[in-house]
Amino acid sequence: MVIRVKWLPLKALGGNWVGINLFGIIIMAETASREVYWHEKIHTMQMKETWFIGFYLIYIFEFLFRMGYYRITRPYKKPEAKQKNLWMYSYKNISFEREAYAMAYEIGYNNAIREPYGWVDYV
Repeated sequence: MVIRVKWLPLKALGGNWVGINLFGIIIMAETASREVYWHEKIHTMQMKETWFIGFYLIYIFEFLFRMGYYRITRPYKKPEAKQKNLWMYSYKNISFEREAYAMAYEIGYNNAIREPYGWVDYV
């Protein structure tokens, strides 16, 4: 199910967010591209194979792990930008996000082409 809206309050969190997937329900800005739709559709496939709750547990664990790891190994020079850059760097390197970003432009990337648990290749 896809819900199109004029405005997403997620932009307040930072970044240029135009879509989100909540338990298989895709909420997108009216201006969102086809690639955003496929990005969120890939998340739906990931959610189904991890029984939805597993997706969120793995996502949160991996995000927190990466935040801690990158805080130690990738110090940023500008203190005022540190948290935002660290947050975005951690978010972009979550295995679910890496698969979704890498395959968002592959419009036919669906269950027929995609290997089960394809996100594991991006860990």
